[in-house]
Amino acid sequence: MVSQSKAVFIRGLDQTLYYRFVAKAKEQGKTVGDLMNQTMRETIQGKGESQNLDPYTLVIGGSVHLSRDDILGIYKEVGKEFSIENTGHLTLDQDIDREALRCIEKIKNTGSLRAPKHLHHLVLLKIGQIYGAIEKY
Repeated sequence: MVSQSKAVFIRGLDQTLYYRFVAKAKEQGKTVGDLMNQTMRETIQGKGESQNLDPYTLVIGGSVHLSRDDILGIYKEVGKEFSIENTGHLTLDQDIDREALRCIEKIKNTGSLRAPKHLHHLVLLKIGQIYGAIEKY
């Protein structure tokens, strides 16, 4: 394998997608370059072309505020517990209670998460492994 440390600039990248990619690299203990090389190799070889996204996972790459009504509404629409993958900035509003939190199966956070003080310990239990920043307010 040839290794070069020359910088490469790519125009037109989706910034949100890039930050999710950076988070995935961190999660796997790899550099962005390592993961990008692997992805390009797999693309050239035709691997991974039909990736199914989990319809019960809310993926956040931007900035989102979730209220109790938001969480209960999502739960009602999907009909079961759902997961949250956050690589952006997620704020859980003060009105969220235990009932609303029970609607969330797990939270995967590699971004920035703000949780109310009264729920902080319960949010930590939903996360399990912490890769990003968590702030209680």
